[in-house]
Amino acid sequence: MGNFSKKEGKSDESRESTAKELFLKTLADVYFIKSSAVSSLGSIASRVVNTDCKLLVLQLGTAMNGQILRLKLITSLIANNGIILEPRSQPYDEIVNYLKASDQEGAMAKDAIILSRFLVVNSTEISSFKLLIKVAPVLKTKMVRHHLKICLTEATVEKTILETKLSTYI
Repeated sequence: MGNFSKKEGKSDESRESTAKELFLKTLADVYFIKSSAVSSLGSIASRVVNTDCKLLVLQLGTAMNGQILRLKLITSLIANNGIILEPRSQPYDEIVNYLKASDQEGAMAKDAIILSRFLVVNSTEISSFKLLIKVAPVLKTKMVRHHLKICLTEATVEKTILETKLSTYI
């Protein structure tokens, strides 16, 4: 039976290592998706026709900037425990291109498409935040879950706002 507990210990270490790697990759993905979206907001907002919709896109950018700062804080908190996030230098061009609607669309359709694409990206972020919250205790770093929960709450509010605005086009 002694051997069993040693195997169990290795399994726990393996799970912890996997959980840390999952956390770091997911955190990096969310960070760079948000950064990519924010870096292209000026270009995206210039494609939006409706003034209210344009204002909403810019307000989303403000909220995303707050979440980016919170994600940087989380990165600093986990770095204090020796867990380093791998930096990426370039934004995700695929995200930027995805968020921009085609110029061939009509004005109202273009606005609705841009909003729906923000909604898709936002929904992915919400799922990622939920996963990060579940995995965060493995890091044994104080306040990480707290900041992730705030990001999740903000992303959920953004989703509700996007859904409400998008429903005006349907």
